[in-house]
Amino acid sequence: MGSQITIGVASTVKPCDGLGHSKVPFFERMALRARKMGARLILFHPDQVNLQKSVVTGYVLSPTLTSTWTQQTMAMPDVLYDNVFVHLAVQGLVHPLRRYAKEHYVPLFNPSLPGKGAITHFVSQVSDTMMRVPQTKIVQNEMTILEMMDRYRTVYVKPTGGYGGRGVLRLTSMPRSIRVECDRFQGDKKLSTVMSQDDFHRFYERIISKRKHIVQQQIPLLQVDGANVDFRVVLGRDRQGEWQVVGIVPKVAAKHGVVTNLVAGGHRLSMNDLSRIWGSVRTNEISDRLIRSAKVVSRALSKRYQTFGLVGYDLGVDETLHVWYIEMNPKPARRLLFPEMRTKAGDLAVDFAYYLARKH
Repeated sequence: MGSQITIGVASTVKPCDGLGHSKVPFFERMALRARKMGARLILFHPDQVNLQKSVVTGYVLSPTLTSTWTQQTMAMPDVLYDNVFVHLAVQGLVHPLRRYAKEHYVPLFNPSLPGKGAITHFVSQVSDTMMRVPQTKIVQNEMTILEMMDRYRTVYVKPTGGYGGRGVLRLTSMPRSIRVECDRFQGDKKLSTVMSQDDFHRFYERIISKRKHIVQQQIPLLQVDGANVDFRVVLGRDRQGEWQVVGIVPKVAAKHGVVTNLVAGGHRLSMNDLSRIWGSVRTNEISDRLIRSAKVVSRALSKRYQTFGLVGYDLGVDETLHVWYIEMNPKPARRLLFPEMRTKAGDLAVDFAYYLARKH
């Protein structure tokens, strides 16, 4: 490693216009944060890496011109941050870069993590968290789902590599039929229908069996105006590698909605909004429980995955204020966060990258 640490951020988002002027304040803030620590940040498209020559071409914030980026080619950075959109990462856009990092011992965060089923099992094994984990099974066949519905009546069936609530089904057992609901079905259309057992069998074969899913009992969530509420709890690691809270964002599903994702019709509130609805004492207690649970799980995960440094948990809370695990997002969407949270998330991302580079 040279005297100046270089932090590489892989992204398909260009930080500037054709004249080099900043158009993404988030990345400019990250570059300034790196500069403050005596490091430099290069933002590059994953396709702009020459793996054979170990060089990367990307954008570096000008040291003299205000809010201006210049294009440069330089040696592979000392640490890499995969900031590519989830759907593009799923399609394999950063696979070559990840392989390079592994083969050349370049620290890369966040690392690839197991699917939803494996992570849910991991969380259930963390003994010192207050978090409850809903009964969850990997869908082996149609009977897996039917047996879960016999036990819980209403269950959620989720694709293990899904995001944004796409393809998440709510299934409710009814006399000789099954209600099937989804906020983002094929073509992102809503689905709400009642199927006979035979119709559901065909639906299972045509849709569910085609990819890996988990099935999970319905969680008894708190509600606002009759709509389910859960919480996005975002954490990041700092320059000492310690977990810090970026923020908590309450998410409210649409009326009768299946999921709380904004892209699926949900909307966000602030914790102050909830204080006005539920009272400050109750809301503060919920906040404390969410943070404690999220930190315990994050510390356990980062012991196993040492370059794991950013996470968003979707957590539920029931009427007795017990925290329930819903799922984990290793690339939590920034658009859900409030401005001050986005700022902190960017600062922590740079801080943790710096930590990894120094440690390496």
